[in-house]
Amino acid sequence: STSPYLGKIRISGFQATGTSPFLLTLSAILQETETANVSNWTLKGKTGQFTIGYGVQKYYSNQSSFTQPILVRQGQRVLISGAQSPFGKGGNFRANLCFGYLKQYYSFPLSVPSSCPDRPTLKDISWMNPSCQEFILNKLSWSDCKTPNLSQEIAVATDPVCVSYINTNLNYGACFARHQQDRDFLQNEWQVFADRTFGHTLHDTIEVLDQDGLFVDRMIY
Repeated sequence: STSPYLGKIRISGFQATGTSPFLLTLSAILQETETANVSNWTLKGKTGQFTIGYGVQKYYSNQSSFTQPILVRQGQRVLISGAQSPFGKGGNFRANLCFGYLKQYYSFPLSVPSSCPDRPTLKDISWMNPSCQEFILNKLSWSDCKTPNLSQEIAVATDPVCVSYINTNLNYGACFARHQQDRDFLQNEWQVFADRTFGHTLHDTIEVLDQDGLFVDRMIY
């Protein structure tokens, strides 16, 4: 029998090449007030099956428990990859505005934001030493969001006020604290990592079943 989510959650894309991990995309065609919890849904194919686990909506530094249901709303997607999660087994998440700061420490199989939302203006740091202002405004790359290395910057490294400002403000935790309530903080998709192969590289029939084992969608390729 069919799921109440038939026509509401659809397979909108599937790639299985054999060389890179598979990628399956589920898209939500829901009403504004509806949500769908896809945790404990099952994906079946000729090469086996697996169940979608849990994750975390707002990842904070060194998160170790990924126990929140994977809830989707109107217009959102779930990207299910055969790769390993950068955060370890079961580490599914929604990327956010601050993820650029994590890219120097973790390797992300799928696309996450790179740039920093917090580039200060000259007015913001006008009270600092000119060499510190110059470093922050013109020598830091704000497009790829890294905690800066000061070993080559003697004038900055020996300025405790400058170092303190950088250490306090230019990192994931500070960015998270400032922006976690922003309307555009979270990306409109979940990233789920199966850490396995799935789907035949030539032809297969992929089925999605809900938590009660009822039919949601099928893709034949």
